[in-house]
Amino acid sequence: MDGKSFRLTKTYGPIVHLKLGSTTSIFISSPSLIEKLFKNHDIAISNRPPAEALHILSYGFKGFAFTEHGTYWRNVRKLCVHNLLGSGKVESYEFVKREEIESLIDSLKVAAEEKAVVDVTAKVTYFNLIMCINA
Repeated sequence: MDGKSFRLTKTYGPIVHLKLGSTTSIFISSPSLIEKLFKNHDIAISNRPPAEALHILSYGFKGFAFTEHGTYWRNVRKLCVHNLLGSGKVESYEFVKREEIESLIDSLKVAAEEKAVVDVTAKVTYFNLIMCINA
């Protein structure tokens, strides 16, 4: 926790309500209160505030990541888990994963032989992107 946050909680307690323009924020500094909040009110706090850009990008909040928690979200989640993350589907990606890992290792070997600097974050991000595209 940074100094300003610490001073706020020391002055006003573990829960601080802030209104910055039209945005309302609640700052909770107590781990035990946060745990209780997530245990008892997880559905109430699980929705994101609607934004026009997300409405457009997710075809009216129909995307898995941006839809409100409820029946539609549960059905989409079941569909994703069954069709995208089922054991048979994950196993079917094995050959792509193996090829991409070999390619990653080969590129790191070449860079090591050339004593070149490698941006490992970029390499891993690219690997993850390839895995997502092929999924």
